[in-house]
Formats: sequence, C-alpha cells, structure tokens
Amino acid sequence: MEGVLLLPTLFKKIQEGKKMISLIIPTYNKLPRLKLTLASINFQTIDRSSFEVIVVNDNSSDGTKEYLETQSFPFRIRGLHLSDNKGRSAARNEGLGKAQGDIVIFVDDDLILSPEYLKNHVLLQKECPRCVHGKIIDIFPLAYFKDPSKGILYETIDESRKMDNFKKRCISVEDIFNDFERKIARYKTTSFMEETIHKILEREESKYHWIGMTGGNFCCPKEWVIEAGGFDENLGKEWGCEDFELGYRLCKKYPIIYSDQCVNYHISHYRYDLNEKLKKAFSYFYKKHKDEEIVHMCRYLLKEIDYDKLFT
Repeated sequence: MEGVLLLPTLFKKIQEGKKMISLIIPTYNKLPRLKLTLASINFQTIDRSSFEVIVVNDNSSDGTKEYLETQSFPFRIRGLHLSDNKGRSAARNEGLGKAQGDIVIFVDDDLILSPEYLKNHVLLQKECPRCVHGKIIDIFPLAYFKDPSKGILYETIDESRKMDNFKKRCISVEDIFNDFERKIARYKTTSFMEETIHKILEREESKYHWIGMTGGNFCCPKEWVIEAGGFDENLGKEWGCEDFELGYRLCKKYPIIYSDQCVNYHISHYRYDLNEKLKKAFSYFYKKHKDEEIVHMCRYLLKEIDYDKLFT
C-alpha cells in the first residue's frame, strides 16, 4: 500500500505503540451533547497517555468556553477558542494545526464513543496506515432535545406533543457509565447515509469511496490530511459536504475502508432545510472539481435516483 511506502517511520512507531493519537472535536453551541461526548472518553480502554483530545470551540455562546476552562478531565485535553464563528472546516483545520499526534481521529460534538473506539482505530493503523470510516449508530429519539440528558426540548418543538416516551430515552452521564448499550438497544438505528457509506466502501471499485470521509467518525495519518490541503473553509459554514470534499481529494491517493469495530453513537439533532443545504454544498463541490459523479451522488442522497443508477 502506498501509505506504508510514504511513511515507513510512522508505520514503525505506530506498531511499537510510540505515537500519540489526536482526537479532534469541533463544537458550536451544543454543550449538553459535548458533555456526553467527553464523558464517553473516560471509558476508553486504551492507555490515556497515548492520546490527546482537542476541542475546538467555534465561538460558542452557550458556556462551552467556561466549561472547558473550569472542568477537570482524567485525560489530556486542550480547548482551542476561536474569536469568530468560522464553521466546521476552519475549526477542524485549527485542531489539525495544533495536533501533536501523527494519527488524527475526527468526531463531532454529538457522538458517544464506544469503550473500544480509540483502541480499535489504533489497531487498524498498526496493521497498516489507512483512511478508516468507523460505524455510526443513530440514537434517533434524542433529535428533539436541546439537552438530551435533561429532556429539555428545542424551542421550535411543540411541547404539547406527547414526548413522555422519548423523555424516558434521554441519556445521562450516568447512563454512559452503566450499561449504555442495554439502554439504547431497542431504539438505535442506522441512518440512510450510514447504510450508503457501508455499501459503497464494501465495493472493490473506488468510485464514490470519498463518501466514507465523514467528520463524525474518521481516522487517518495526520500528514495525509495536511498533504491533501485540509478542509475547504468555503464549506462547513452550513451543513454538508466539507468532509466529502476532503475525502474526494484523499481518495485520489489513499483508499478508505469501513470498520464496524470503531463504533460511535450519534445523538441525533433536528435540522432545518436539509435538502436545500445539501444542494448548495454539492453545487460548490461540483464547481470545484467538475466531476459528474458528484452530481450523481447528490441526486442519490436527495433520493432522486436509486442506488444501482450510481454505477450505471
């Protein structure tokens, strides 16, 4: 594999367990969810000295800065605070620039990491440096809650709706400590996007493999992301495509694989105008690269064409 030839020293150091992992988390006004993400890191089975956590606060106004500055954590963590709200791409690039690890893992501020999450990502890199998309499982009933621990609804949700059953499914820090898998077993789901990524990455042909680069669960050598140019900061200010577009550039040189062992859980949240944001982001994506497969993928995600049409 080309990556091994390019980075023999890195490969050797990873195999010997000598290199730090940098876990990069951009965040913007989602402190209740971020707290659950950080709590899940407490239970990682990997040696805590082998990784660092970088939380890039994209000028949140919900107390995120104060929380990160006053809370103590049993693992190495750095909070980076941007003076303006620049979007996910800029936040991730900031974290990338400050990362001390040779392997980077990107997750979002609304994902709960399974206990073996970091360990399994590291094991895959020990086998051979590679780009890895880990499995994302959705906890859909939490989409209605601004605070999924306390059952506080988003202001736009009609509180007269019958939400009692959903409130019973809220996740607290204590739940992460106490048999988290059992609590969510009956209502965890796999999203349409995740199913698509899994199907495409299982195909031997590399067409569309770039969709496996998702900001919610992705790992690769840091140098590869830097070499590819990092995240395009014209994307990521609204929802969509900044990760796919970087994946498109990475795929020109490195394959992306799927791992169902590197699992995290998405604390779903409500989005408005999703299709319109998707169209806008894909329009920029296409204009930048002029590749018809970008148009086809957009049409598929909008459910205008079926899966088989992607490959005809």
